[in-house]
Amino acid sequence: MFNDSPTDLITIKEVEKTTGFKKSAIYLRIGQGAFPRQVKLGSRTARWVRGEVDAWKLDIIKQRDK
Repeated sequence: MFNDSPTDLITIKEVEKTTGFKKSAIYLRIGQGAFPRQVKLGSRTARWVRGEVDAWKLDIIKQRDK
């Protein structure tokens, strides 16, 4: 059984699934500095750091609870 590590690199599909945002909304937020930037692995390959996306989600929840 796999354990999700905060340093795991996840695909855009996984980011979409975990955030509920579509690809265009994710890239819009990245451009606004409001979402973690992707890690470029090649000219057409990018991944996100799971721990950064998870921290972003926790921050959104904290903002709601203020």
